Amino acid sequence: MTNETFKIKSGYVLREIEGEFLAIPFAPELNSANIIILNPVSGLIWEKLQAECTLSQLVKAVTENFSIDAVTAQGDIEEFLQTLKENDMLE
Repeated sequence: MTNETFKIKSGYVLREIEGEFLAIPFAPELNSANIIILNPVSGLIWEKLQAECTLSQLVKAVTENFSIDAVTAQGDIEEFLQTLKENDMLE
């Protein structure tokens, strides 16, 4: 998974409202009823995934912005990416 690049499918917009991040689907082919609530870490990851990036780039962004070690961050990010894949949210 390290050399692979990831990117959120087009059709979502990310909004921050009172400290909560919302990923809102707006494309006709997406279910507009499925607004995704993200915590600050997953919000940062989602924001980075607006452009193609690698797992190592995501780990770097998370460890630079939050008090978490690289090993823990990588495991958590891999889990989040797997969830995105399972829900067909990645290109």
